[in-house]
Amino acid sequence: MNQSAGGENELITFFFKEKYEGGIKSSFGSLSTSFTSLCETIAHELAHALQFSQQKKSSCESDLGTKRWDASLAAEHLSLRKEMKKMIEESSEYKKFKEQWERK
Repeated sequence: MNQSAGGENELITFFFKEKYEGGIKSSFGSLSTSFTSLCETIAHELAHALQFSQQKKSSCESDLGTKRWDASLAAEHLSLRKEMKKMIEESSEYKKFKEQWERK
């Protein structure tokens, strides 16, 4: 894993093709490999999983402007995401995993 001088992991840039109704579009994206970003992503996905398990649907800020957008679900998702992130950061394993992740 590549790290910057400040200890944060670098961005991974990638190329992908995505299908949509009019065909296929090509895009570039990037993904932060920092431990903070990892924990935020895990919390985000756990919030989706919890919503799906309880309500069989989910929505978040990335759905804004699409048919999937549901303001009530998105507000709940934000609250769940914050709760999941707090649980992750307060877990007994957090510090150890962070140290392993950030080893050079």
